[in-house]
Amino acid sequence: MWHILTHPLCRERRLAALWRYLSWQAGSRLLAAPVAIPIVNGARLLAVRGMTGATGNVYTGLHEFEDMAFVLHALEPGDVFADVGANIGSYTLLAAAGVGARVVAFEPDQGASMWLRRNVGLNCVENRVRVVEAAVGETPGTVRFTTGLDTVNHVVDVDGKAGSSTDIMVVRLDDELGDQVPRVMKLDVEGYELPVLRGGAQLLVDTRLEAIVVELNGSGQRYGFHDSDTVALLEGAGFERCVYDPFSRELSPRRVDHRNDNVLFIRAGSDVGARMKSAAPFTVLGRTI
Repeated sequence: MWHILTHPLCRERRLAALWRYLSWQAGSRLLAAPVAIPIVNGARLLAVRGMTGATGNVYTGLHEFEDMAFVLHALEPGDVFADVGANIGSYTLLAAAGVGARVVAFEPDQGASMWLRRNVGLNCVENRVRVVEAAVGETPGTVRFTTGLDTVNHVVDVDGKAGSSTDIMVVRLDDELGDQVPRVMKLDVEGYELPVLRGGAQLLVDTRLEAIVVELNGSGQRYGFHDSDTVALLEGAGFERCVYDPFSRELSPRRVDHRNDNVLFIRAGSDVGARMKSAAPFTVLGRTI
């Protein structure tokens, strides 16, 4: 609850935020069917009770505010966006339906990819979104992948510990994207970031890729990886850690490391900062960003 009340889109309108929370908690218990909630520019996201990938947006408009706003401001119609670990498609819809970008969305979990496809269809953006139902890694093949964990399904730990799991096909970014180089990529793979990036070695040095949003929260330790390894790989490819203020549309260097959140990497020398200044405005929960 505190996260909702202190969210940048809610902290000045806390009563409204509390009402949304209570309304959803009550209403979702009565409704058997999913609800299409508005996000931006007429885009809608299907939500049901307990669906973490959607309910955060019900409560706050944009659950991961700075990162989602960055995607809205950094992309232009016709750009390519890669959504690696798309889940039910929150970021995919912002890019495809909100902005008009083309999207390659990677989601290995069958349940999540089903909702992803439903959301794509709901917003009539099938012609802009290619869904790849596979995990992404360093080499093609298969991996064991957990099931039933909602937004935190992941490649099974190196020690093999997992509850319910299944075999999933693995693809490489370089193979799947080819010359369809994204301007922006979001990477949320529950600790498996390093193999994903190693499988995109050609992509990382392509200057058409200007920005990457990466989840770094220490979960790579389950595979023997460290966040510092991922940071070193990206910085070696010419990216710099930044923070973004959606209200001022300012990028600034990230001087302090924080746990349990996403990190924005911007390619040094790119014009993404200047381009965001002139990006079209978006209205979310009555606030313009």
